[in-house]
Amino acid sequence: MHTINRPLTLPNFSEKDIETLKYYFEFNKRYFDRINEELRDELLEHPVFGPILKMQTEEQQKEQNDRSQELQRQAIFEGKWEEYANDLLTQGIMYARMNITYVDWYSVIKIYKDHLIPHIKKDFPESERVITFLDGLNKFIDFAMYGIAEAYFTEKNNIIKAKEERFRAIFENSADHIMLVDKKFSIIMINRLTGGYKENEVIGKSLFDFQPPENVDVLKNALDIVFKNKVPHMYETEYMLDGKRMYFSSSISPIFGSDGEVDNVIFISRDITDKKQAEQEIKDVNALLETKVVERTEELRKTNNELEQFAYVASHDLREPLRTISNFASLFQSQYEGRLDQRANEYLNFILASTKRMEALIRDLLDYSRIGRTDLDKVSVDCNETVTEVLNDLSNTITESGAEIHSEKLPTIKGYPSEIKSLFQNLISNAIKFQKKHAHPIIHITAKKNNREWLFSVKDNGIGIEEKYYKKLFVLFQRLHSKEAYPGTGIGLVQCKKIVELHGGKIWIDSTPGEGTTFYFTIPQ
Repeated sequence: MHTINRPLTLPNFSEKDIETLKYYFEFNKRYFDRINEELRDELLEHPVFGPILKMQTEEQQKEQNDRSQELQRQAIFEGKWEEYANDLLTQGIMYARMNITYVDWYSVIKIYKDHLIPHIKKDFPESERVITFLDGLNKFIDFAMYGIAEAYFTEKNNIIKAKEERFRAIFENSADHIMLVDKKFSIIMINRLTGGYKENEVIGKSLFDFQPPENVDVLKNALDIVFKNKVPHMYETEYMLDGKRMYFSSSISPIFGSDGEVDNVIFISRDITDKKQAEQEIKDVNALLETKVVERTEELRKTNNELEQFAYVASHDLREPLRTISNFASLFQSQYEGRLDQRANEYLNFILASTKRMEALIRDLLDYSRIGRTDLDKVSVDCNETVTEVLNDLSNTITESGAEIHSEKLPTIKGYPSEIKSLFQNLISNAIKFQKKHAHPIIHITAKKNNREWLFSVKDNGIGIEEKYYKKLFVLFQRLHSKEAYPGTGIGLVQCKKIVELHGGKIWIDSTPGEGTTFYFTIPQ
């Protein structure tokens, strides 16, 4: 149970002393429960003993008090002092381990005596009986205090010694270099030696004797900060040790004296050579990667320019022969009208329809290739005005379809006006085009702030799209419906994606077949 490795200290009471102790015990027994109850009520608010008492129930406390009283009775009336002394020793060890100060414990004795006084005055009107009682009380408390104090301070010393041993083990086995240095910068203690030094060559010597000249100013500045500002400080240094360049990360922390001034400082230095080398390797790799990225970006830019130029030239050059085919087919049809059979007329109509479709495809390809090909800076674009222009351009289509278009107040953004207009035109045209049979298109255009960007939406009540086709919508020339059912080139949404990404945003879709589709896109504020 206990850690004191010497015989218990037992009392040497005379018969007269025992009589006074019995006198004290009988009195204490009479008021034992009442005084303990009063004592408990007062100690519940005590900063140290209050939390301890609250961890026990009243039944547990009463059981503990009754046991203590029985040990006292056996000691005084039966001479069993060893059991009681052992209990005192256990109490002292417990108080030490709970970090209760001896002063706190002694204050409980004072409170106990204060609660005894009213009963003493009541039961002992004669001074002689009072003296006998107080003599017994003092002898008993003196013995109890001595037993507890002996165990308490012995255990405290054991705890301090164990902490010192743990600190010493940590200090000696730390992978870091640890030094204790005084005000005069003399080394008091060190855990590890490097550079071939012996302990007697370091202890008591100046810290600066072991610093290369290039590090002296750094170290002086660090020490000045710690001693003057009384705060820890960290710094890094570089050394040449045994022909090898090494790096250390060091911290200096103040140790204060009783006057509140910094008496000593403790150095903790960690070898970060491997870390520095790894950081340098990462920097070298990053620099190489950045160079590669720049090179690949330039190559990609050239390739994109060539592709865009090719698309522009190819589309532009294709229009001339296509126009010739269309013109000659129209001329042929007009000059030989009524002289051709039905099949020949069908062939001519097919040729003319195909040339018109090819013309539309080329026109859309040209528009697509022009997106982003501008040297102009972004300007303020009022989206309300832009949508109004689009609705004016689509007025005939809107009238024919019976579409209802509702646009909430839209923001002014930074962008390219023609591209933003094309974006809204494509999305609104799509919403009108993909309407359900026997239902007028109803379209809602909204915008709201979302963190540091504007979130736009164009919602319709059209035919909707299955989720598995979402990605296909933004791929060039991909169509979900036949051109007979829904005319178009399949380039409009691809243009929308390119325009949104040109402005630093993103575009996506949310749709339910048979109920409608909402296109969302963002533009940074």
